[in-house]
Amino acid sequence: MNESNYKTLGLDESSSFEEVQVARKRLLEECGSDPQQKEAIEAAYDAILMERLRMRQEGKIKVPDRIRFAE
Repeated sequence: MNESNYKTLGLDESSSFEEVQVARKRLLEECGSDPQQKEAIEAAYDAILMERLRMRQEGKIKVPDRIRFAE
């Protein structure tokens, strides 16, 4: 995983999905109307989500039984 995306959100790679969401929301509120900062936060968030999705699909992250992927 790309550590810089986590650092942008003030997190580390062991952070839960909920922690990633909370950090994104908090940072977007804090940055006000700075478009460059908002773009960096959103890009880091998107990259983390895509990486975790890829890892789930590859079976590298355990997915709760209640969550299913389309066949």
